[in-house]
Amino acid sequence: SLGFQLENAPSPDLSLSSGTQLYRRDAEQDRFTSGQYVEDTGKFSGVREPTHREESYTGLVHQTDLTRRLEALGASHKLRVGVEATLADSLDENRGIRTEDRDEYLPLDVQLFDPEKPNYYRPAYSEDVYRRVITDREVRLGYTALAADTRSAFNHGRTVFTSGLRYDLSRIEVEDRRTSTTTPHSEKTSGTPTFHLGANQRAGKRVLLFANTSSAVEPSTRVDSRTGEIQENEATHGYEFGARTVLFERKLSLSAIAYRYINTDIARRNPLYNDPVADAGQTQPQLVSSGEEEFRGYSVQSGWKPVPTWTFTARAAWLEAITVSSPDIPEEEGLPLTNVPEFTAGAGVRRSFLDGRLRGLSLNGSVTHVGEVVQNYARADRIRIDYPAYTVVGAGAGFTLPRGKIVHTFSANISNLLDENLLAKIDRLNAERSLSVGWRVAF
Repeated sequence: SLGFQLENAPSPDLSLSSGTQLYRRDAEQDRFTSGQYVEDTGKFSGVREPTHREESYTGLVHQTDLTRRLEALGASHKLRVGVEATLADSLDENRGIRTEDRDEYLPLDVQLFDPEKPNYYRPAYSEDVYRRVITDREVRLGYTALAADTRSAFNHGRTVFTSGLRYDLSRIEVEDRRTSTTTPHSEKTSGTPTFHLGANQRAGKRVLLFANTSSAVEPSTRVDSRTGEIQENEATHGYEFGARTVLFERKLSLSAIAYRYINTDIARRNPLYNDPVADAGQTQPQLVSSGEEEFRGYSVQSGWKPVPTWTFTARAAWLEAITVSSPDIPEEEGLPLTNVPEFTAGAGVRRSFLDGRLRGLSLNGSVTHVGEVVQNYARADRIRIDYPAYTVVGAGAGFTLPRGKIVHTFSANISNLLDENLLAKIDRLNAERSLSVGWRVAF
């Protein structure tokens, strides 16, 4: 990564900020595929095989903002205009072993994995062995955004209004280099406006009320296998409002927020795709961008620091997440989303030693509760699965040791301290009690 930042003030009320960053990331990943864990047999279903994946990502990001501050109409205003640009190129190649080559390269106890008698053997990577091309794709992205926003503070900052407009222009090209693909090249250019409106109001000396509404987009790179078209960008919009307060000489903080968000234009499978009647001529697209989800709920949060050495935190959230529209699974419309709990809560405590022989030591503990969820609904090929609520406890310790200009930080954390059996309760593997340790050096 290489970055350049420029900060300048042409005049007392005008400031310029500009930054450019060039970065590259390369990664190789060797892993095994795995099916679902079957409790009756104690083994994984399907055939297990090794895969080799190579990814690279190169990007250039630039942002320039010009900010003007002024006093007008009895208020302090901040006006900002900016431009953002991103160029990115990513490569993704994932290979496996051909079906006809499995018995030659993989022992049977590798293909049929038994966690009680694991065999982690894998042949060394070479293209002669890993001849099955799972993914071989290049994605080129170009984003440009023009933004303008304002902040106006009235009555010495007791009342604040914010607003913003943004226009995102994106150019996406996808190259699929697999020999089996029917759409080797796909491209899309789109432009989308988004907005933000917000307000803050102080009530008394210690309460802040706030409300805002906004919209956003997420560029899509998913390609329809039949039409070769890149799907429409996913969009979201919503609003939130709440309050914050700080009491007892800033030792206690409380906040509450309520919200409603809607995600639209989600790519879903076309129910008419490969239909013997509606798609007899093979003209139906594989995907349709008509999925919609709604999230509404509220959360409360508190923090208490009675003395500098003790900190207590707590948070609880209630969420109703439902499927509004799903053309591929219409029977789930109006039902809660899978794997999204309706209630979650957590609490933590931290003890820090600021002086004496234990200076630099900190101890912490936490409790996390996750409510019941629907893992999946009943379909022709599966039954409905519901998971109950569960609670886990964690504990940890840290120690900071400064040595001149070098600072060493040691940490140790225990997850699932009480060893809750999450495999039996929610079918989660590798979630038993575990210890992790770390060492960090800053210089």
